[in-house]
Amino acid sequence: MKNSKIFTFTLLLALSLFCPFKVEAKEENTCIYKVESQELIFKLNSNKVETNWKDGDIINGKIWYQSNNLSDEFLRASNSSNGTVCPTITVEENDDYNMVMLNPIDQNHCNGICKTINAETNGVTKTIIGNSVGVYNKTSYFVPYFRMLNDGTIEWSIDGANYKDISKAISYNKDNNITIDKNIAKDIFTNDAQYNNIYRCVVKKDGKYEYKLTSNKNACPKNDISEKDGQATKSLSYDGAQGASCTDTILGDPADEDSTAWLVKQIFNYLKVLGPMIILVMSAIDFTKAIIAGDDETMQKCYKRLITRLVLAIALFVVPTLVEVLLDVFGITGGPVCVLD
Repeated sequence: MKNSKIFTFTLLLALSLFCPFKVEAKEENTCIYKVESQELIFKLNSNKVETNWKDGDIINGKIWYQSNNLSDEFLRASNSSNGTVCPTITVEENDDYNMVMLNPIDQNHCNGICKTINAETNGVTKTIIGNSVGVYNKTSYFVPYFRMLNDGTIEWSIDGANYKDISKAISYNKDNNITIDKNIAKDIFTNDAQYNNIYRCVVKKDGKYEYKLTSNKNACPKNDISEKDGQATKSLSYDGAQGASCTDTILGDPADEDSTAWLVKQIFNYLKVLGPMIILVMSAIDFTKAIIAGDDETMQKCYKRLITRLVLAIALFVVPTLVEVLLDVFGITGGPVCVLD
């Protein structure tokens, strides 16, 4: 029996040497994008991406480039909550070269002619990107991305690469947890409006900040603190546009108690109240003295002073308000200014 087992093993070993076999990596998905009569092919095999073209290849007299980390970003963005998908790509066309990147970009902020392209198989039907959303009490931001798959599934991301189902929360870091109102996704994929509002609600709980992005400002809870950090509470979503970067105004936001703008606003408010009170007290003292003295000439002077003081009181109320408006118009005070990258 023992000799029989040895003989069988030897025979199988010999057959394996004379009959070599090849194990091919399982092809998970193939994404085909048609650009300028060319086919850009991305094959996802065993957690890596293979393309039918290389960075720097010359095709029809043009040099083709890949954006930084395109393969890694493509691999992450192809992961979906219900399988593997072909993400949206953007091709920036110039006279001498084409640049292939993952995320959509607004035409007004493209160096050449930018075209957003979806794959012909198992792809994403539409990608929408929002403006930057400020992280509470910090200078960092995240950008909400939304995409709809061919089967109608809606997913979202805060980096444009790692997507989750719209019903699941995303952790920005260990101190921030972000959830989103499903109505936002429904609105931006069914509403024909060019822009869609996104409001940021912030609640502090157990030392961490919990965010809720919503299309309805009234949906924020009573303990919402989003308007107290000097950052914009409203963002926008664009159909295929880039996110925005935000910078603080010179004096800051009047709603932020730590800003210079808030201090200036408080000073103006005190002037509006104290000015008329001081005028009232001073005029009362003058008229009392005039009545006690019984001097008509002094009384006439009191009337003239009263008129002058009333004019000053009006100025003390109007001028600060006018200055506040001008500071806001010229971007010296106000919430962060957000512009598209």
